[in-house]
Amino acid sequence: MFATNCDRLEIFADGIHLATATPDRQRFGHLAHPPAFADLTMPGRPLPDLRVDGYTGTRLAAALLMSADTSRDQLQLTAEDTTITADGSDATRITFRATDAYGNHRPNMTGQVTLTLTGPATLIGQNPFAFGSYGGVGGAFIRSIPTKTGQVTVTAQHATLGSASVRVTVATARPGEYL
Repeated sequence: MFATNCDRLEIFADGIHLATATPDRQRFGHLAHPPAFADLTMPGRPLPDLRVDGYTGTRLAAALLMSADTSRDQLQLTAEDTTITADGSDATRITFRATDAYGNHRPNMTGQVTLTLTGPATLIGQNPFAFGSYGGVGGAFIRSIPTKTGQVTVTAQHATLGSASVRVTVATARPGEYL
């Protein structure tokens, strides 16, 4: 099943055209954008990359790449803000997730993610984090320490996905900035 607002999907596995899928208006006509269905069975072809090209009319509107090969999965870590203020109350959220080789969320990851922080801030969150309990995604917060400025590095580590790091700058608050 593909949830799409495209008129037509062209589906390829390892460059081989598998199927053309169109919205199933017969069964799901009550929806503004019915899902499309396609049989993606490829006997004897283990772990193919999937490409889905979505068309609106004759125009290519979107392309999606996905990997079935979990050995290429990785850990992704992001920070909502690149700078926070050294006032002791400013914070930013960090988010980590398991992704396939193309950056798509991989929801069935197990194990734990361990977070480490270096620099003038405090890590707030479950650590280690039970990755499998939350569908391969998690998060925490970085909170500043009053008057302490500099670079903060947070690293997330997973046994099979490896590690990922993100940096946040803790800067001096300008006078009157948070009045």
